[in-house]
Amino acid sequence: MKKVHICIFCIIALLVLSCNNSESSHNNCHPYQPNAIEGKWNLVEAITGFSSFITNYPVGKITWNFNTSNNSVTIINNNTDPNTYDVLETGTYNYSIVNNPSNPEYCNQSITIDTYNMGCLTISNNTLTMSTIEVDGVLVKLIR
Repeated sequence: MKKVHICIFCIIALLVLSCNNSESSHNNCHPYQPNAIEGKWNLVEAITGFSSFITNYPVGKITWNFNTSNNSVTIINNNTDPNTYDVLETGTYNYSIVNNPSNPEYCNQSITIDTYNMGCLTISNNTLTMSTIEVDGVLVKLIR
């Protein structure tokens, strides 16, 4: 259990330390580009906050398909294990992305899916993360 807490701490530290809002680097946190989220993503990892419960999923088990033309995400959740955290059930949800009002130095944008605050949104290369881990929430990682 101690190793899991150390791992969570390292992930948080890496996220915080990798962001720099100085003029020379101008936001190394990869600010959200309007169409960057478009398309199919695979949920590969979900980490719950304080309890440090980590769930990994194989590519294709749970897919999220973001449609930027109508701000919706369609989730196909093929997980049948009730003892794992798989974020949201199969369905189509509305989403919104806004400037992060509560902690802009930590991240630029936050995402809400229906009424669920998914927290800080970061898209870098082929990885999308949503995180409220700084308040003992969750960190969700999706890949293309």
